[in-house]
Amino acid sequence: MVWCHAVVLTTAVGACHRPPSGSDAPTPAVASPAAPCPIVPVALVMTPPTGESRTILSLDAKGSLDVSFIDTKRGVAQLTQQGCLVGSDGLWSEWAPHDKLWTPHETLDVAGDCLVLNASRSLCVAADGKIETRAKNEPPLPKDLATMAIRGYGPDARCASMLLLATFTGMMPSMAVVDGKPRRAPPPEGSRCAAFRRP
Repeated sequence: MVWCHAVVLTTAVGACHRPPSGSDAPTPAVASPAAPCPIVPVALVMTPPTGESRTILSLDAKGSLDVSFIDTKRGVAQLTQQGCLVGSDGLWSEWAPHDKLWTPHETLDVAGDCLVLNASRSLCVAADGKIETRAKNEPPLPKDLATMAIRGYGPDARCASMLLLATFTGMMPSMAVVDGKPRRAPPPEGSRCAAFRRP
């Protein structure tokens, strides 16, 4: 018995216990499919040419969204692991199948680490989280503009980060109104957010 305890202590292996066999063997764990939109803490941060950085949108580890423009409003929307960002007035944005990102006004394509706004302009996130605008046949943006970045960006944060970007662009008036009338985008194909009301 003393020798048995010595083996266990020195090798950290239960050498004195017979391994289970037959019906005694544990059932292998079945890996659950990955969530379409892992919930991770990320934040959209804006840095002016001079001055300190300011957090505009932030998502915590439970999927609760805070918005800070003029003042801070906490818990204004909730992200689900299905990719549904839902506020009190309904669905704000959705990570849809086939790398589509739905907003109430339009459905955007996601290409790698880029949110495609239109045929000539994309918002792309670098590995360090810095956001850059890529535009075709347009002059580069002035370097004295404020810069934006996603704090906490990484492979698992792609969905949450793109939802933050889409939510931010959707808050800009030019994205929501054409000829004074707001556009309405139909639900995307294969939507996982059908349970939520669309504004």
